[in-house]
Amino acid sequence: MVNKITEEDILNDLKKNVYCRLEASPHGVGVFAVKDIPAGVNPFVGPRTAQDEWIKIPESEVCENHEIPEAVKLMTEDFFIWENGFIYFPPLGMNELGVGYYVNHSKNPNLREESKEFITLREVKVGEELTADYETYTDTDIEKGGRS
Repeated sequence: MVNKITEEDILNDLKKNVYCRLEASPHGVGVFAVKDIPAGVNPFVGPRTAQDEWIKIPESEVCENHEIPEAVKLMTEDFFIWENGFIYFPPLGMNELGVGYYVNHSKNPNLREESKEFITLREVKVGEELTADYETYTDTDIEKGGRS
């Protein structure tokens, strides 16, 4: 169960954890630093006080459901993890996606994926786009969740 977020939690989050915003990118939409981000940091941490658990749903329940529009089904392919016949959703659902879901691909990234979290490989400067190498993603420890 997730603990209630307080006003103090939000204010601390704004001071300490908000590193990025969405902006226009050569790739369409991208994630850009609004302040310098140190190396070894997850720039997408939020104010939640309990670990998020991914919600595991069989692919067939989404793919074969005629009440789910095809465009929404395609978005699940773009944003969520499909593995071993299941789709893994974040606990707040599709309409609550964080900016981390908009990280673009690069062969020269400044983020790495580690246990479903992004970690900065080096210091990222204000105005720099955050990118990751999609080919390095792993599917280990998926049910532990944790990506913010």
